[in-house]
Amino acid sequence: MDNILKNNNLILKRLIWGYFFLLIFEGALRKWFFPALTAPLMIVRDPVVLLIYVISLKKKQFPVNLFIGLTFFLLILTLITSLFNGSNNLFILFYGLRSNFFYIPLIFIIGKTFDFNDVKCLGKIVLIISIPMTILAILQFINPCDHFLNIAVDVAGTQISSAFGRIRPAATFSYVTGTAQFFTLASAFIFYGLIERKSYPLGLVIFSLTGLIVTMVISGSRLLIVMVFFVFTAAMIIYISKKHLKIHWFRFILIFFTVFVFLYFIRYFPFFQTGLDVLQYRFFGLDQQHSLSYRALKWWSEIMKSLANAPFFGFGAGKGTNVAAQILIGQRAFILQENNYCRIILENGPLLGLSFISFKLLLTGFLFKESLKEFFNANSLPLLLFAADVILISKTNWSQTTTLGFAVFTAGLILAAANQKNHEF
Repeated sequence: MDNILKNNNLILKRLIWGYFFLLIFEGALRKWFFPALTAPLMIVRDPVVLLIYVISLKKKQFPVNLFIGLTFFLLILTLITSLFNGSNNLFILFYGLRSNFFYIPLIFIIGKTFDFNDVKCLGKIVLIISIPMTILAILQFINPCDHFLNIAVDVAGTQISSAFGRIRPAATFSYVTGTAQFFTLASAFIFYGLIERKSYPLGLVIFSLTGLIVTMVISGSRLLIVMVFFVFTAAMIIYISKKHLKIHWFRFILIFFTVFVFLYFIRYFPFFQTGLDVLQYRFFGLDQQHSLSYRALKWWSEIMKSLANAPFFGFGAGKGTNVAAQILIGQRAFILQENNYCRIILENGPLLGLSFISFKLLLTGFLFKESLKEFFNANSLPLLLFAADVILISKTNWSQTTTLGFAVFTAGLILAAANQKNHEF
């Protein structure tokens, strides 16, 4: 029996690793290798996830818990209400259901299949990948918007502009949101490498930390800055709170001195100075309507308006996604609302929409509770991963495939990092 379970776990682990690499390189396949297949490749991970579910069901390893029960309950209600209000495009409907519900069981399967050592190993791979990913982002940043490296997956043809004629580098992803989410995940493992001396090689941590800082400068992504700040805050809490934690000051000082020296010299490169100018403009040079404070206030006011204006049964699942816009009006757009909570409310109606938002917040609270429990058991990795995922799992738009991929995958890693089997902190 033990051998059978080990074989099942090995198959599932390989599929989860396959999911991870597809998440990282899906954008590259869509942009550079198979642009004619950009639409079907958008859901290239779905068959892998479906195969994971089939194997888990066949081997009686499919998770059964409160969140899985709520997922199926909300899925059925959403399907019924969407059909009731006249949703006549089944592709849009099923894409909406897929975005909201299909990936949720994967969180718990990753959590049961992977253990702490698997997560730590994956972290090393993430850190290794982050180095060439930084180089690619630099090349994209310094090249014109119509360069081959900066082509996009949609009809617009180029990546999202930033400032001063620069684009927001997408690296191997479809758009810069993927870059932001990948490097946020990398930051969790970087700070873990700083906290735990024996976790990752010193040189790898130094190069990865340098790459993270450079990418934050040139990305033009305020989301990346905010999410990395969350991870940094979690790392500081761990440093301050853990009395038993031995801070290896020589290693700590050596890492930051090396990174400081590298950044001191790289600041003379034109691309780095331009990146600083772009970043400063993105935070302080935009007009009031694009400022972070104004957008935060607007975010809440839009939710109130959506609650007041949404039909009781909503406009139907998937109607507010970019996929629906491409089908209905022939271009990527936000038909209902860019604000994700507004989209959920307008698609599903006030009652069901708020129920799904509450579900996401409940899931976020559960992941926080699990990571906090591990934190008090001297395991800091889940809390760092939670800090990297809290915005993605609770607030962001899951109809964007890369965002959904990172939100679910990182959530699974949080639970997996709590599987403490044969390791030392």
